[in-house]
Amino acid sequence: MREEFAIKHQDIDSYNYICGRIKVLETNLLSKAALEELLHLPISGIYKEIIETPYRSFITGSDADSISKALFARYRAELSDMEKYVPIGFINAFFRSKEIFLKIKKWALVSSNEELEGLDRELKNFLETGEGDFPLEFKEAFDAMSKVKDYPFKAGWLLDLYYTKYLYHSAEQTKSELIKEFFNTYREGKLSIFLYRLSNFAISKEIDEKDFLEALHLVLKLFPDSAVSNNLKGVKTVDEFRELSRETFDEELRNKLLSVLEKCKYINVGIEVVFMYLKRLEFEVENLSTIVRGKSTGMNEKEISERISVAYA
Repeated sequence: MREEFAIKHQDIDSYNYICGRIKVLETNLLSKAALEELLHLPISGIYKEIIETPYRSFITGSDADSISKALFARYRAELSDMEKYVPIGFINAFFRSKEIFLKIKKWALVSSNEELEGLDRELKNFLETGEGDFPLEFKEAFDAMSKVKDYPFKAGWLLDLYYTKYLYHSAEQTKSELIKEFFNTYREGKLSIFLYRLSNFAISKEIDEKDFLEALHLVLKLFPDSAVSNNLKGVKTVDEFRELSRETFDEELRNKLLSVLEKCKYINVGIEVVFMYLKRLEFEVENLSTIVRGKSTGMNEKEISERISVAYA
């Protein structure tokens, strides 16, 4: 596997410096109380608070768009900084791979003669020819989505499923029980949410039952050892599925993931410390962005709060 996507193992002592540094960086993460305080402020007030945090180095203006851009700019900068201390494949796998899958979807659905350079050109060549040393899930996703160009909604399903498969497979390669637990929790939750939402569409006749069953069979094929698959083997109708399943919500999954991250507090050295910090920062950026965007589009505090209150560590 090429270096950009290889999950390399390092001696635990190699993380001593970065783990010590992360203990300091964690003090900059916003508390739940601080986040809730921002919820009650106008955009101008949020700007005044954010300018006093590490995001200040990335803010170019006081409007919602500038603040949002600064949030993600800091996050990307943190990822690049971590590459100095942990394998780049680890960072790419768990914190940049969604962008890669979205790029793969674009290439699968839209024909283009755009000139690509560097890694993008090599990746696209791998997708089209199979020549190269990239993760197999990239090629599998590309081939599957290329076959449903006339059904973009199916391409969205395929992206989510292959992305989930890739994350879980990458987690297995880390040999970290905690990271594997995190992505097993993620996998089970995402599959449950995906199938239940799809069953709602089938019941409301927005999609055909055969489309739902096609998606269900793909889940059983891609995740044969998952708890979801084990529970749904032999299901032949939407009604049978509903009898065996209960609705799972995004908030419920996020809380479960945060509970797994809490266990990292008892680990002082190791790749888990890096993983926990970057995941908590990711959640913070997502929540801050939700607040800023919500304010800018006229959402009330209750609507915004429902999207973030149960999803923050």
